[in-house]
Amino acid sequence: MRYATGLMALLLIALPMPSIACTCQSLDAIDSRSLADVVFAGVVERITMIDSEKEYEPRAIVTFRVARVWKGNVPGTFVMHTNLEFSSCAGFYRELAQPRAELLVYGSAFTGADWKRGRQPMPSNAGSATFMGGNGSKGPRLDAIADNETLYTTNICSGTKRWKDADLDRRDLGAFTIPKDAVTIDDPPSLEVPLELRDVPRHCWSIHGASDWQRVAAPPETRRLLALVAQAQDEDGAPNVRTNDVVDAWYRDSKGRIGLCRTLKDSTLRCGRVAAMFGPPTKDYPHWSFMGYEAPLCPSQLMKR
Repeated sequence: MRYATGLMALLLIALPMPSIACTCQSLDAIDSRSLADVVFAGVVERITMIDSEKEYEPRAIVTFRVARVWKGNVPGTFVMHTNLEFSSCAGFYRELAQPRAELLVYGSAFTGADWKRGRQPMPSNAGSATFMGGNGSKGPRLDAIADNETLYTTNICSGTKRWKDADLDRRDLGAFTIPKDAVTIDDPPSLEVPLELRDVPRHCWSIHGASDWQRVAAPPETRRLLALVAQAQDEDGAPNVRTNDVVDAWYRDSKGRIGLCRTLKDSTLRCGRVAAMFGPPTKDYPHWSFMGYEAPLCPSQLMKR
């Protein structure tokens, strides 16, 4: 089960989505790198349109001058065969695919045959997506691509973003390589963490940015709320985490909502962390329910994707 988060991320930069037809499960940089085939930062050198920009999700060739590489065999000049996203999740946001734009890109491999038919790999962390079918146009640039050639694209759920918004990713991704003939880009602006968040685990910052939360003791609804978390983990294929291995911090806001920030006693582990927000029963739905749910992907989940 992948819930489109209802939490407003105060510090995790969220790019505006041009369509509500695609929703994404939130991923941090470590999960995004695990799901990607290539990860790099670079500057868009040029964009070559294959289809008319008036078409639904037109195909485009985006050429980058690369500055830093965290994953994959990415040379100083790197070409991506992709499309401009509208609602299917696949491809670049149109706002990002602009000449001279500095981007952090999480890219996925697929075949020339799929690209020529207008087919893009769907992100595994998409909660919902609309697919309108492939574009069947032909031309010399398409004919030059072999069906079995490995190409690269991205999607709006991948974590691809403006480099200036990528400070947290840069910190988490760590060491990088510099390809031959690389361009140089400065580090993104350092993200200043508000004082009230400095003692809060990063995966729970979104809870604190969403409302006027106050730390409380375990609420009377604890058993019911933890059952929802267990159900979400089970449906998402996450392994069970022993109760004795976790530390749960509970919060409540002025609207009666409850927040859960779950960490593990072994701080080096990520699998099992949870940030969740629960909405109270209403007249129309007389049960506690998720308003947001975020959890890092576990190794067993990544192997299935």
